[in-house]
Amino acid sequence: MGNSSAKAGPRFGRGEAAPQMRDVARNIITEHGLAGLSFRAVAQDLGLSHSAPLHHFGTTAGLLGAVASQAFDELSRDLQAARGPEPPSANTLVELARTFAGFSLKNPNLYQAIHSADLWAAAAGEYNPIQGKNSPRKAAHERAERWVTEAIESRDRAFTAFIEATNDLLRTGQITGDLDPAQIARLVTVLVDGYVFQYLNEKVDDVPEDIAVEYVGQLVSLALLGVVRSA
Repeated sequence: MGNSSAKAGPRFGRGEAAPQMRDVARNIITEHGLAGLSFRAVAQDLGLSHSAPLHHFGTTAGLLGAVASQAFDELSRDLQAARGPEPPSANTLVELARTFAGFSLKNPNLYQAIHSADLWAAAAGEYNPIQGKNSPRKAAHERAERWVTEAIESRDRAFTAFIEATNDLLRTGQITGDLDPAQIARLVTVLVDGYVFQYLNEKVDDVPEDIAVEYVGQLVSLALLGVVRSA
């Protein structure tokens, strides 16, 4: 006989299961860090079988890809709002840097997760996790690839905000010379990522978050002095 007293799992409408699993995964990451994330933890939170998240995301990298895609989309919205309607200036790039740093420092566990080596190794086609005694089947990799691809696209959209701001400076003559907008944008994001990594992992500064964000802005201003006529 079946176990009629077993707890029934939730009923999802069409297309609802994966977003709810993603949201649970994000909450787990926020509260416990990446080390607390597993398919089992996500399934238990929703009262599902342990195979349910695996069915939707394929691999851990797929689940991380879904979380990263959502997070980078939120960052993109924040960056676009930071650009605002103001005339372009070097301060626009500085404000984007502050916005990026602020988002990262307010969500430290999420920041670490969406920059995890497993996710971006999968993006480079190098991730081949072992689940139990067998490698994941091709179908699992294909399911994961969809989510990882979405993460790549969302990350690139966020980076585009920096390229667009740099192009504005080139167009208005505030940046001179034969310079690649993508390289200048990369300079800014590398500075932010480098400082955030040191702040979170190496504890280089024991300062409040708002001061750390302002300090990032000062670093970017200093870096731009060589290419920008006036801030």
